Amino acid sequence: MTRSTLAAALICALPLASALVAQNKQITVPKKYENGGTSRTLVPFSEQPVRFQQSFSAAIMTEQIKLPCRLRGMSFKTKAAGDTGVQIDLQVAISNFSGGPLNGFFSRNMQSNATVVIPRRTFNLPPSTGGFDLALPFTQDWIWDGKSAVVIDVQMFGNGNQGRQFFYWWDWIGADASAGVTSQYALGTNATVANVTLLNQGYMLRFDYQDGVAINYGTGCKGLGGFTPKASTTSLPTVGNPNFRINVTEARPSTVGILMWGASDSQWGPITLPFALINIGIPNCTLLAEPLDLVAATITGGSPGTGNGSLAFPIPPSGLLKGYNLYMQWAVIDDSNNAALDLVFSDALRVVIG
Repeated sequence: MTRSTLAAALICALPLASALVAQNKQITVPKKYENGGTSRTLVPFSEQPVRFQQSFSAAIMTEQIKLPCRLRGMSFKTKAAGDTGVQIDLQVAISNFSGGPLNGFFSRNMQSNATVVIPRRTFNLPPSTGGFDLALPFTQDWIWDGKSAVVIDVQMFGNGNQGRQFFYWWDWIGADASAGVTSQYALGTNATVANVTLLNQGYMLRFDYQDGVAINYGTGCKGLGGFTPKASTTSLPTVGNPNFRINVTEARPSTVGILMWGASDSQWGPITLPFALINIGIPNCTLLAEPLDLVAATITGGSPGTGNGSLAFPIPPSGLLKGYNLYMQWAVIDDSNNAALDLVFSDALRVVIG
């Protein structure tokens, strides 16, 4: 089978060179306020128990980051030096957001990919310096899709001031329709409905992030036993990673899977993707990724739905590969589909090399 130039570069033996180590990067959103805001606030970190949400528009997120990435932490800026910190008890979640006004019901703003990135724990506020004094590292990376608005959800359970408000001021964006932020809150850690909305107001937030992500998209089709194969990865698609693999799970066992991949999720020659495969005798299945290259793997396992397959996909340590987008999908030989061609298909992966 023929391979594109990029395919050959990616699956060739790795050069004898040290791998490039992924480093955390930082951005402050909105960029307009990277040097500070126009007001100050005590909400939520210096308040009594409270629930707080803030949205960041797609426009201000994409202003600085042009590709999907892994958010790894966030930091909040104090207003000035000299405030005395205490211990705070909090939990933080983050989610994609559809944009527009925040819904007054907190839960309705937590949409696709909603994740608790900081399970409940305590942090010690240092004496304020006027810098990004509160750093909140995530316990798991959160994948931002490179295009959506974002909402953060903070639940404050208490503080070292016996749960009372204390004076430790935070840098804040006063009303500015161009800032791309809006926030809301309600007293009470487990509040369900906001009773204070701060239109066009909020924090400037410093995000720590890294490039290199794999994002599932589309829908696969059912095979033997009604199971749908799922595509996944092992480790991260970063330059110099010899252990990156493409996996298929929940497939028919004791058969063969074929990994198809290319450089597009919208076009394969004259064919527009996604392409309904009923046109070639495979009903209810869809081609989601350009199949420029095909590689076979053995599917192992026992009962239906337990089949697993995997292919090594080492990424050479070349910075020239950073930012490449690859699109991948598995086809699995499975005669349960009652189709002219005995194949079923997984969902697909968009792999962005970082």
